[in-house]
Amino acid sequence: RAPRDTHAGAVYVHRGRTYLVETLDLDAGRVSVRPQRIGYTTRARTSGQIEIVSRAQDRRVGGTTVSLGRLKVADQVVAFERIRRSDGRKLGVEALDLPPQIFETEGLWFCVSDQLLGDLVRFGSDMMGSLHAAEHLLIALFPLLVLADRNDIGGLSTNFHPQTGQATIFVYDGIPGGAGLCGEAFRRFEALVTQ
Repeated sequence: RAPRDTHAGAVYVHRGRTYLVETLDLDAGRVSVRPQRIGYTTRARTSGQIEIVSRAQDRRVGGTTVSLGRLKVADQVVAFERIRRSDGRKLGVEALDLPPQIFETEGLWFCVSDQLLGDLVRFGSDMMGSLHAAEHLLIALFPLLVLADRNDIGGLSTNFHPQTGQATIFVYDGIPGGAGLCGEAFRRFEALVTQ
């Protein structure tokens, strides 16, 4: 998580103290910070891609098929936002040039029907915003069913995935190799989506 949390320019909080990250050296595994009182926080912007490596199981849940399998994740921090602490106002965005973090892990995914996407648009909802919100809701609910921290889980939603041919929501173990979190969530998927 170093590129996301400790990139150059990031505000890092540890034990209630605020630090400004000066440098991140991924090769050496080193981060340089300096204590500083700062009136803003930072949030990383990422760009990701997912490749389905293999599909282990499928289950029909409600009106969709949920799949479990191996995923190749490429996650790259491409920029960060500065956000004023006092009122949450965005103060600016700064681009970053960091290498993608590529790893294979276990994950689950399901497609969203064209009919549902059409309904979202007809009712005035933002299609990508709705897919992204559903992804984040699933990730937020994980700790209710699976012994996990929200930060142990990653996700990606897209209005078209080349391997599924449809809008798809992916949720994956954020640990290279996987940790069995998505496998457990897959077995209990009905409980996850009816919380």
